This record gives sequence, C-alpha cells and structure tokens, in this order.
Amino acid sequence: MEEDLGFYFIPTDQELIVDYLLQRVAGLPLPSDVISDASVFSTPPWELLAGRVEAYFFSEQKPLGSSRSSRKMKSGTWKKESTSKEETAFLDSGAVVRWKKSLFSFHPTGCDCSSGFVMRERAEKVSVLDREDLPKMLH
Repeated sequence: MEEDLGFYFIPTDQELIVDYLLQRVAGLPLPSDVISDASVFSTPPWELLAGRVEAYFFSEQKPLGSSRSSRKMKSGTWKKESTSKEETAFLDSGAVVRWKKSLFSFHPTGCDCSSGFVMRERAEKVSVLDREDLPKMLH
C-alpha cells in the first residue's frame, strides 16, 4: 500500500512575517512554496480556497487612499471585524520588525450578513528606508 507523504503548514505569526513576507519583500528565497500569489481582493473566497479549508496567499493591496485598501469585488466585500495590537519580533541582526493582524469576514453583495468566509491579514511595518537593508537584516 502506497501512502502520500506531506506536511502540515501551521506557521506562527512571526514565521509568516519573518520567514515568508519579509524574505519575499527582500527578494530572498522562501523556505517553501506553500504560499502562492493570488488576487484576494478581486477573487471570491470560494475560488481562492478551491475546496481547501484554509490557505495562505501573498497579495498586493489595492490602494483606496493613503492608508486604506479597497476590499470590494463584484460578488461581495471583505469587511474588517477587528485589528490586533502591534506585535514585535527581534531578529538576530538586531533589527526590530513590527506587524498588525486584521480579521475580515466576507459579506456577499446584496446581503449585510457574513458568508462564513474569514480572512486574517498580516501587514508588516518595516519602513521604506529599511527596505534596502532588508536582506542584510534577515541574515
């Protein structure tokens, strides 16, 4: 009998930010290809998940204003439910990374009710000045 081999991807917030998001921003290789690119603000959640219960994606924010992003699409809107306090990680290089998590629920067009789809957004807070030094900070 043959068994399929695999692994569970259950990262901490710090692993998502430091090992994946910041590595990607710095143009460095990622530990695995388990996080894919997706247009989360223009693709309905049921299409993103494609039968999975949970998935992780890299996505660009659609600018709405200087500090907000549009989360509306034809099939509905991602509405923010809450934002966490700022979290911090200290890298071996001495650099400090800060991020916030936001929780969104998907509300179908024409209904002021939640569909049950939930998105957890993590946004890093490395300043633009630090971005050029990011590869050195991560190693």
